[in-house]
Amino acid sequence: MQSNIKLHIKKASKHNLQGIDVDIRLGSFTIITGPSGAGKTTLMYHTLFKFLNEKHQWVQSYIRLQLLKEGMSRSDIIQASIVQREKYEHLQKTAIQEFYKHIGVETIT
Repeated sequence: MQSNIKLHIKKASKHNLQGIDVDIRLGSFTIITGPSGAGKTTLMYHTLFKFLNEKHQWVQSYIRLQLLKEGMSRSDIIQASIVQREKYEHLQKTAIQEFYKHIGVETIT
């Protein structure tokens, strides 16, 4: 039984990758091929691997750094009023956008 669920990488643009869109079907064996210097390692390691293994930690570290700059802790914002929770959600959204810039993509869904 094949899965129709795909991971979509939009506008990967790091190193030799020049704004490519890639769909990778989940639950199947996928092979990435191409000539030397085409961006295979960049796509699989610097983009996909980092997305899967570093996104959560990177986003949390970014948020904590922003809170430290403001003299607040993460728990202060989570336990505070709705306005501050919205602020936390804004920081989280900004952190994700910055992470995508860090790995050189527009989005991964």
